[in-house]
Amino acid sequence: MRESEKRKVKSEKEELRVRLKQTLSNLSLDHWRLGAEGVSARLDRLIQDSGARTVMFFFPTAGEVDVGAAAVACLGRGVRVCLPRAGWDDSTIVPKQVTGWGENLSVRRHGIREPAESAPSVDSADLDLIVVPGLGFDAVGGRLGRGGGFYDRFLSRPGVRAWKVAVGLDEQVVESVPMEAWDVRMDALVTPTRTLVFRAFDGPPTAH
Repeated sequence: MRESEKRKVKSEKEELRVRLKQTLSNLSLDHWRLGAEGVSARLDRLIQDSGARTVMFFFPTAGEVDVGAAAVACLGRGVRVCLPRAGWDDSTIVPKQVTGWGENLSVRRHGIREPAESAPSVDSADLDLIVVPGLGFDAVGGRLGRGGGFYDRFLSRPGVRAWKVAVGLDEQVVESVPMEAWDVRMDALVTPTRTLVFRAFDGPPTAH
């Protein structure tokens, strides 16, 4: 990609971020709550159908859909549930196992609740399914993050073979997400009204 094209894509991303943040800020709490219920129900069905045994969720912050109900359902079925702990100095992610939703979490930066450093780490190769937040998505697997690059770096690691499932409200789905070479496409997208699969789940890659 030429330098002028890179600048154009970056500009398009920023414009889309501004537009989506404005759209999401205008949504009512009830709309977020109902959306979260719909996403969680669809996500839980998708996880059950996949047979995934180790799933990395995320604990929602402002502007992210709350999929806690799906995580609680997974814990109840004996699925190993993880949350990301950020390496803030090098923009990395370490999956940490949790035994209860919202328990023993703390905030270090940006209002993001994370597991303690002492929580058990899970090898990224052991993840069967990763639930991925984002700001915007399209109907062919494109995802727009918030600009930190944490998930793109993590998902592009050689050891990560998990099914990548993006989640968001219908208002976050746009016609096309500007993509750069290092942006990772999603394997599926779940909204309150749709479950879109772009790449079929091959079954849990591990024998844990």
